[in-house]
Amino acid sequence: MRELSIRSGRAFVIVFAVNNEQSFYEAQTLWNLITKIKGFDGAPVVVVGNKVDLDRERVVSFQRAQNWVDTDMSNASYLETSAKYNINVGELFKQLLIRTYGLANNEMHSQSVKAPSGARGRLKSLGNIMEVVRRKSFSLAQAASCSAIPDHPDIRDQKCCIL
Repeated sequence: MRELSIRSGRAFVIVFAVNNEQSFYEAQTLWNLITKIKGFDGAPVVVVGNKVDLDRERVVSFQRAQNWVDTDMSNASYLETSAKYNINVGELFKQLLIRTYGLANNEMHSQSVKAPSGARGRLKSLGNIMEVVRRKSFSLAQAASCSAIPDHPDIRDQKCCIL
């Protein structure tokens, strides 16, 4: 089942918990399987270190994960999130869309993008999706200004939104 999903996948999100060493190893194993099936440059990938809200329990450092992505992956980016508090979840989807469709930020918001008629609708939809992601997301920079993340009014009632 996993191999079938990889064969038909056009882009991948590989997620591990920053507080779980085993999940980091499993992410590396999954990357090896993707490269075996799709080839090294076969599809865009976003690697996600999740659970950054559990910083005291962290066992996988940002630098270690970033080094893995930089060293072993040519078509990938790395970012850290907290799905629980919706931190950088929007950025995750933004990175995935940019890598999948090869669009720069200005192309997503531009009204003057020239594309074949079928692609125009997709570009417009992509721009609409990106606007929703931008409005709903919560960045790590915003989280850093919160004294106590669970009680901060900006994120207390937010939930992770999957498009």
